Amino acid sequence: MSNRATPFVVFGLTVVVFVAVGLIIGLLLNSGLALPLPSLNPLAGQVERRVLERDSSREYTVVIPSGAIPANGWPTLVAIHGVGQTGADVAEAFQDAATKAGVLVIAPTLPEIHSGSTEADYENARNVLLVLLEDLQTAMFQNPRLSMHFLGQVYFGAGEGGAFVNWLNTRGLDYLDSGFAMQMPLDAITVEALSAEAVNDAVQRTLKAYGGGA
Repeated sequence: MSNRATPFVVFGLTVVVFVAVGLIIGLLLNSGLALPLPSLNPLAGQVERRVLERDSSREYTVVIPSGAIPANGWPTLVAIHGVGQTGADVAEAFQDAATKAGVLVIAPTLPEIHSGSTEADYENARNVLLVLLEDLQTAMFQNPRLSMHFLGQVYFGAGEGGAFVNWLNTRGLDYLDSGFAMQMPLDAITVEALSAEAVNDAVQRTLKAYGGGA
């Protein structure tokens, strides 16, 4: 066989291989089987900004952990910002530590949290949290990676956000008209300011509240 014929032979063999692979895939699909594909979780270990279904002006940020979703849901930390901050600021501070530890962080932006917050402000902020948690409970069925722990949540607050968390911790159960209930915090963590040390401590305390951690 001459060297000129070699490219035609290679081309012919390539065509035969592709046709054979196509036939095999077709047989697998027709028989109800499918070739395994990698499972992709684009949100794993990411920060997602969301808005309330009932009020699109209300924004909150969720830090979604990486790894397998625990059977009971992620250990869940509701993180409340201080004066001059937003939920996105708090979420960014928690992102690395929380995703590595497998903690779901929910960080709402609450304009009611300011230097002169009143009882009425706290009431309004609590009502927003109730709606937010109910929204997330519904979203969990569409995106299991948002699964909150069934036991409830740990609360964290920095500065004035900490004062709000302390106030929440004295409230007991609160309900929406739908019957959705905000449970008592499994732990209430308050700090004077948001820092790397405070974040790491809050993540460890959150894990301990669910029976894990160092």
